[in-house]
Amino acid sequence: MLDQMAVEVPPRSNLSRALTLARKWLVSCTVSHATCMDNSKPDWYPTRLLEIEPRKLTPMLIETKACQLSGGYACLSHCWGSLPITRLLRDNYDSFRKGIDPALLPKTFRDAIEFCKELGLRYLWIDSLCIIQDSLDDWREESNMMCQVYRNSTLCLSAAGAADASKGLYFDRKIEGNYPFPQCPAFLSDRCKRDTQNSSYRDWYLVPGDFYTNLCAKTYTFDRAWIFQERFLATRVLHFGRREIFWECCTANYCETFPEGVPQDVIGRTDILPKATYERIRTSSYTQAIIHPRIFDISSRPVAEQMQMTWEALITEYTRCDLSNLGDKLIALSGMAQSVWLDWRSKLSGDVQYLAGVWNIHLPHALLWACTRCGPRPAAYIAPTWSWASTDGQIDFQLHHWKHAYEFTSTILDVRISYVKSCWGQVKDGHIWVKGPIRKINWLVRKEYWIYATHDEEHPLLTEDTPSKYGIEIVPDEDYDVCTQGWGELHALLVMRFLDPGVQSQCVLVLNPVNDQCNTFHRVGIMSQMSGVQVADWFDGVAQQAIKII
Repeated sequence: MLDQMAVEVPPRSNLSRALTLARKWLVSCTVSHATCMDNSKPDWYPTRLLEIEPRKLTPMLIETKACQLSGGYACLSHCWGSLPITRLLRDNYDSFRKGIDPALLPKTFRDAIEFCKELGLRYLWIDSLCIIQDSLDDWREESNMMCQVYRNSTLCLSAAGAADASKGLYFDRKIEGNYPFPQCPAFLSDRCKRDTQNSSYRDWYLVPGDFYTNLCAKTYTFDRAWIFQERFLATRVLHFGRREIFWECCTANYCETFPEGVPQDVIGRTDILPKATYERIRTSSYTQAIIHPRIFDISSRPVAEQMQMTWEALITEYTRCDLSNLGDKLIALSGMAQSVWLDWRSKLSGDVQYLAGVWNIHLPHALLWACTRCGPRPAAYIAPTWSWASTDGQIDFQLHHWKHAYEFTSTILDVRISYVKSCWGQVKDGHIWVKGPIRKINWLVRKEYWIYATHDEEHPLLTEDTPSKYGIEIVPDEDYDVCTQGWGELHALLVMRFLDPGVQSQCVLVLNPVNDQCNTFHRVGIMSQMSGVQVADWFDGVAQQAIKII
């Protein structure tokens, strides 16, 4: 139940309404949100921008270093979709410098240009029009600048309701469920007023617990991996959704239903990591609003663990998103990685290095991820198998380890990564040397794609049809249909153990030997929940060994 007035949402969005809301929220943000005002550099510009002059009909591509610019710029986040769109190429570069015919642009681009013109923003950055799309060198150079491009923008326009660039920014609304929200019965509303001891409160309304989740989740941009970092990097994001126009900034959330601010009780119920919550973590401005399940009790943790909890929450959400080209997995996150490094390096002692999606200060614990809803491991090389980036699926990290005492049983000896251009982008190859207790295991695929393992020769896995109480499930790093292809005599590496023998955890990596390379392995999975008693049974007395994982 909420006391804020729930405004009825009109049946269609349009330019006029979007401008009214944007001006209201932008003024509120730029005047009263200190965190948002400190988040960008007003004198920094991307390599290229579209210039939108009020009296000209055609936008023009400009090279910012050759121009005297003043004022801020906007960015456009959008789904490319499967339809061809106008792109900046080497052949049309000179003509775009003279002007771009609006008739050549898809509707989303035209809507964004018109919106910026009416809002008073003279410059707009659109990826397909500001990066030379048939130049790999330019694409790599500009892709590594995404952190600065979005963080220093005045406003990011998110075409959240458009599956591709042909749909535009404005839509007819389909009102679903209890919408507008029903008013509370009189006796409940009166009781709430008495409980708050403030008779000036307005009437109370019944809001579904999944309201904010549906507002965000039922959009296209929240499901796209390339757009994931754009939302977190930009200081302010105006989402043009199909259900509502809504706003996220470093401080607050607004929408058409709650134009004065979405209540924290509503936001706190979402599984999606809110932008404002992330900003509070990033700036160490912890409040009771930090109630996301993956970052619970974060304020009481050491700084390195705070960073790790934050990064794991980001990776879980990022890998939930769709990525058309799996080869872009690391570079589509490069801006976010740079931002995290900039935000946390001064708080930590020692050298903080980014290693193919993993931070050196989080090893060896960062090896203990599990891949869910996974497909086959990508054919093209993306990252070494010990990195979550080498898989195609959603990555989950165990959460309860923050609540219990534990010790590491494996030690990282060396990590080597070779990069295509920089540590923030694509990887050529890499390996890690680790020393820990490792032993051979027996394994068997059972019915319904269950894979079990045991270490005990006296109690081996019996048959495919007979369950064995001695077996521990293996969670593979790729789809069950293909994961066991090429598996030989598997090995298990114990990375950590809890001091309480009753605590269960995923703490054992499953490794497959690489042919003709001594002590060299690929990671192929992780053991399912093992209790301390089982860990002791498997690994007590097992000798430590130095191995290489590639």
